[in-house]
Amino acid sequence: MLLLLFPNRATAAPHHVRLSTDFQNDNWFPLSKTEMQSAAVDAALAELTRKGAFVFSDKEGPGVGLLTLKVSLVEAAELVKISMTLHLAEVSYVATAATSLHDMNRRGIFRAFEHVGTTAAHRMRLKLEPTNGIEAEKPENLAAKTLYDQAQQLKKETHFEAAAIRFATIERLHPDAGKWLELARDEIRYGLPLFEAKYRITEMGRFSANPIDIFKPVERANQLFRQILAENTDKIERIQEAQRYLDELGFTQRALQNSIEAQTLSHAHEIKFFLMTHYSSQGTWPDAQEIQSMLKTLALDFDILDYFQEEIGLEITLEHRTYKTPISLTGNNRGRLTLDIKRDL
Repeated sequence: MLLLLFPNRATAAPHHVRLSTDFQNDNWFPLSKTEMQSAAVDAALAELTRKGAFVFSDKEGPGVGLLTLKVSLVEAAELVKISMTLHLAEVSYVATAATSLHDMNRRGIFRAFEHVGTTAAHRMRLKLEPTNGIEAEKPENLAAKTLYDQAQQLKKETHFEAAAIRFATIERLHPDAGKWLELARDEIRYGLPLFEAKYRITEMGRFSANPIDIFKPVERANQLFRQILAENTDKIERIQEAQRYLDELGFTQRALQNSIEAQTLSHAHEIKFFLMTHYSSQGTWPDAQEIQSMLKTLALDFDILDYFQEEIGLEITLEHRTYKTPISLTGNNRGRLTLDIKRDL
């Protein structure tokens, strides 16, 4: 696979880079290899190509670099780590990311793989960002301090990507900047994600016409706190802090989910009434086409995800279009029907 990587200067020729992937899970299988590929690698490549700087092919030869993505499950699948190495003719770059998988269901684990893939790719992309307009001609420490101060100001203004670029630039342009380099590195692994996570929590109070939008900042904050857990294992106070936020966020997330599920069930009771009325009058459950017609006639915002009927009963899975919550309707051959939320394992 060939990756065309456009360098910092817009007029320079693109670099040719092959893609290589490696998965290490030590016989832990919360996700299959295919799912790991889909989640982590696809998310990483999506981030790398976000600004149209990469193209893929299978060619290799002189002048072709190598981009390696190593995905590892460690500590009995409690953590997932990604190491991304870009080898070019003149220089090599390394970017890593990690997050905690503790107490996650399959859906959560999949999203965690996506998060580390995106994060590692984002960090790699920052290493290749143009430095145009970023002052680098001052003495080493003064230039690094200027970048650090700019990054802190951008962080306070919630321009997180721009702040991350400044912090990453210190490491790239000023590797001998002493404390400013250490401070910048610490911001990338702790200060910046912590600040953004706290900011995302405040976004939960913003009005939106779509109630599902409230879960986006919650999910982002959750992933950032888990990232802090995995990337600051040498700092016990940071682990405690991130875990405390995760615990509090878990209560909030559960309350929000309960509210969404209650709304979904409320909308679904009309479907339950229709099904039981149909069985009472016809002696059979309606087929998929009849249910589809009913959904249209009653203008109910549900889609049929799965339909299964046999002599002993009926099983239907529906999803509400607004609340994105699947429900299951299970009927037996005596006309009894149960309605429940269908949750991930």
